[in-house]
Amino acid sequence: MLGRKNKLETAVATPNATETSTIIPNCHISGTFKSDGNIRLEGSVEGKIICKGKVVIGESGKVEGDIECVDADISGTIIGNISASGIVNINKGGNVNGDITAENIKMDLGAKFIGRSLMKTQPSQIKVPQIETKNPEKVG
Repeated sequence: MLGRKNKLETAVATPNATETSTIIPNCHISGTFKSDGNIRLEGSVEGKIICKGKVVIGESGKVEGDIECVDADISGTIIGNISASGIVNINKGGNVNGDITAENIKMDLGAKFIGRSLMKTQPSQIKVPQIETKNPEKVG
């Protein structure tokens, strides 16, 4: 865990994939924050987050920058784009101002999202229904 009111150019956390790096309230990171495990953010990050696990932004958490992760659970504020290979969940009270690219996106009632969304789906997974066309009858 990083100390209070630290300012770093780059922070790297390398816990096991099951461990979580926690950024406590009143802790500020400036620069790129990378983690091989999960991240829980109650403080703030000004810069990019690159996470090989799940990113949880708590109610007091704020990110001004882009996030790359597997899954994201947002209860705080994000000003930037989110790219997730799994699901992005914006909880009630969560606020995202930026584009979201993910496999799935879920928003609770009371969540705020300003931006564009793009679902990551392989073309082979998309099933397009076949529309049967019939010869129209001539009316005359």
